[in-house]
Amino acid sequence: LCNLPDLDYEENFCDITIDTVVKIFGDSVICLGETTTLTATTGMEYYEWSTGESSASINISPVETTEYWVKGTLNGNQTQDFITVVVNAVPNIISNSPPFITHIPGINDTLWVSVQTDTLNFLWNTNDTDSSLIVDPVYTTDYYVDVMSDSGCITRQEFNVVVSNTFDFT
Repeated sequence: LCNLPDLDYEENFCDITIDTVVKIFGDSVICLGETTTLTATTGMEYYEWSTGESSASINISPVETTEYWVKGTLNGNQTQDFITVVVNAVPNIISNSPPFITHIPGINDTLWVSVQTDTLNFLWNTNDTDSSLIVDPVYTTDYYVDVMSDSGCITRQEFNVVVSNTFDFT
């Protein structure tokens, strides 16, 4: 439009381009306890966030689903963008076997976690996928299980199985 010959425009009319429209970039879905960075279009002269901050990027750690906005000003033109950041719950481990176990070689020990819902997935560092794991290590070994929700949120429980020194007195 601004390249048409013989047309007069108001001052700065043709200076407005798509680059002068502020947009928000960043994760719109996070897990409870995570921090994410929201970044506005770079190159603005002024920024004003709903949090009161005035930089191009902000770090946020909402505890519930929250809407954020940013206003960006360039050449006297102010635009605004919105983003809703959804906060998903992390799985809740309600009980588990002791995290520190003294192990006697040749005797199985069971590591386990108990959760509130059956829709969660389990992944042990041994690649097992049950809520419990039978172990009989020869050496002191660290184990962990990641409990994962459908939304991708993870809670980790760690276990340290210390192999005791046994002596044969026969």
